[in-house]
Amino acid sequence: MEEYKTIRPDISSYLSGLTSEEIENVIQDYHEKELKILDIIEKYGLEQVNISEFRTYLPPALHSENVCPECKAVSWVSHTIRGKLSNPYCPVCETPMFEDFCPENRLRALEFERLRREQEEAEWAYWHAIPPDLEAHGIIDVTSERYESLDFDVKVFLGSLVANAISEDFTKVDGGNLRDFKMYPNKSEIDRILSVLGIEDKGACELFYGFDEKIAKKLLLPEKRLESSIEDQYKLWKKIILDEARELLEFQMSDSGFELKQGEVVDEILSDLLQDYSLGQVYHLIYNAVNSACRFYTKNNNRQYAANAVIYNCRRSRDKFKANGWTLRPYNRPWGCKQSEMSRYFFDSVLQIGEEGFKTRPSIEALTVSQFNFI
Repeated sequence: MEEYKTIRPDISSYLSGLTSEEIENVIQDYHEKELKILDIIEKYGLEQVNISEFRTYLPPALHSENVCPECKAVSWVSHTIRGKLSNPYCPVCETPMFEDFCPENRLRALEFERLRREQEEAEWAYWHAIPPDLEAHGIIDVTSERYESLDFDVKVFLGSLVANAISEDFTKVDGGNLRDFKMYPNKSEIDRILSVLGIEDKGACELFYGFDEKIAKKLLLPEKRLESSIEDQYKLWKKIILDEARELLEFQMSDSGFELKQGEVVDEILSDLLQDYSLGQVYHLIYNAVNSACRFYTKNNNRQYAANAVIYNCRRSRDKFKANGWTLRPYNRPWGCKQSEMSRYFFDSVLQIGEEGFKTRPSIEALTVSQFNFI
């Protein structure tokens, strides 16, 4: 396998005053189309420009699925109209990778296809070099009888597996096919669920799952929220967003060069914040607290003290918002910290509330209203 170089796009002087996180948020706001371009400019304190030219200031995005076979470089995609990206193209020679191939570039297209097949064959050989020894890897057999005895959170976990990797005959999931997915941010929670299912010291991607066909179809198209109680839904909602809040905190701190070293106090404070606010609003607090820590570190050069102050700054900021009666706007989920598959399955397929699970504070009342609307 050949190595392909990654060429990072230059940041225009128009955006040079923003952090990498803020630039990602600008791009996200541009494509989500919830804000007008003038509102985006005002939100990030940018210079006024012709709105038809705004997209030209956005840096291209890397498109690692396609490479230029001649320049040995990972391709880019540019921002066209809002919500749309260009075809992949080479950042060196600027030749498009797909639809825009002209007859003169036919050989180039064939070479690209050859390289892609070579990559796929190498990946297949890596994962299948040794025929899977089922007993060594571990088998979880989900029969109808066993399924009915499982708790709601375990059913949601199994549903996320089925949604992403169920076989064509609806009878099995090969955990190896899940290696490219982020199943859940908290590994200890996955270990606990696997322990309930009778597996110890194995990862979800090291197992094989057998399903009763009716159960697999029930999980693939869940009805009546898998016939769970409002209390179980509320409990799992709080559990998922607590684990996601910690992940967002660790991500934001790591992105700024800090390390989260505190233990239980972090979960205690995050749980407290999530009693008052949605996960999106708590991410707003986290974002501001990390920025504050960066400013402190710049002035005092004490990295660990600045890092330790982040979680407490979140709580102080919450108290200030509440005391003054200010509205805390929810932030969007950052691009670099994608939603896990278990979370996606729970909010999109089971509760059917989508991003409201991120933007709404969990409550029995919210679940009751949404259940009335969707069932």
